[in-house]
Amino acid sequence: MQELDRLALTFHRFAELECPGMSSLYESLCHSLAEEQDLLALAANARSGQPAPNLFMAAVHWLLTKGAQHTVTEYYPDISPEMTTHGDPYPIFRSFCLEHGDEIVDLISTRLVQTNVVRRCAVLLPAFAVAMGRDAGQPLSLVEIGASAGLNLLWDRYSYTYSDAQRWGDPDHPVQLSSIIRGDLRPPLPDSIPKVVFRVGLDLSPVDISDPDAVDWLRALVWPERVDEAQMLEGA
Repeated sequence: MQELDRLALTFHRFAELECPGMSSLYESLCHSLAEEQDLLALAANARSGQPAPNLFMAAVHWLLTKGAQHTVTEYYPDISPEMTTHGDPYPIFRSFCLEHGDEIVDLISTRLVQTNVVRRCAVLLPAFAVAMGRDAGQPLSLVEIGASAGLNLLWDRYSYTYSDAQRWGDPDHPVQLSSIIRGDLRPPLPDSIPKVVFRVGLDLSPVDISDPDAVDWLRALVWPERVDEAQMLEGA
């Protein structure tokens, strides 16, 4: 199988397995891109070991959020308040990619896919409650491997609500996490947020949140329909 054929299969699988229910825009674009030799040739420059579809879509998103002027922004709900759902976005998307091909290649050949999904912390809280309970309520020391920007290490500072509307954490924190409990079993939620006395994150390429460029790339990795996720990232 030739390189572009393998890459086409990667984009099709990404559209079929990862996009449904998360991004109808990326689902449509990636299926079409997989049939397009010119854009596959651009995507073939993705950094080795990195998921080409995520990198490519993030590179385009990055350029648009940085102010690149093009009608394709009308299909990005986090950019255009007048978002359109009419017509096929791919021809316009293709036009943008060909116009900005050099910039896209530069981004996808040097950047990494490193996301911080803050919403995952809603699952961490019960787990840390169990860990604390097994050690007679002693405070926690945290080590995260693959921490990216380290935002999930700050889980104890966020605000949480579950199905019964009881709240844990700082009610005024900009990160407000809400989770629905389904079924008869309940997670082992604590009486209060467990105390953390030490935290450290390890990563081959840690994200420096004091670097505006690095933070902008994190934002670009958030899919355009996930406006709430982007807001949580900003708040964290």
